[in-house]
Amino acid sequence: MVYIMKMSRFSEFLKQKMEDKKINNKGLSILLAKHSQSGRFSPSTVGAWLDDEYPPKPENLMMLAVIFETDAINLFNMVYGLPLPDSEDSQLPPEIRDIVDELKNADVRVLRLIRDQIRMVLRPHIERMMAELGDKKSNGSKSESDSGDRQSPKIGSGI
Repeated sequence: MVYIMKMSRFSEFLKQKMEDKKINNKGLSILLAKHSQSGRFSPSTVGAWLDDEYPPKPENLMMLAVIFETDAINLFNMVYGLPLPDSEDSQLPPEIRDIVDELKNADVRVLRLIRDQIRMVLRPHIERMMAELGDKKSNGSKSESDSGDRQSPKIGSGI
């Protein structure tokens, strides 16, 4: 499947958030390790994201949303675009390809309605994942920067 990559925008976002928190690659990898199932995370992986070598996996984007208190859906949009249905090597299932073809000339209001419906379907799953990450964080050791009064990241507020 071919994706429109938007990594430069993500890496700039990540650099800014790291500067705001005054952390380097190692500092972010420590925060990510606290949220990961393995309890380990490599600073070189963070470096690869910053250098646009490869995108974060979806579960890492979810952890970043928690760490930076940001909208998880916006992070996904920053990294991954829509599949390109006209690409010769596109591997979209025929059903999805048909839907994309039907929507090519759709009014923007219709597209927004569809987007909102998709969010409503996905929201419980994303919120459950976010809660699981938050539970894992609260069960682990907290750093001085963890205030405990953080709100969960907004889900789907700005596509």
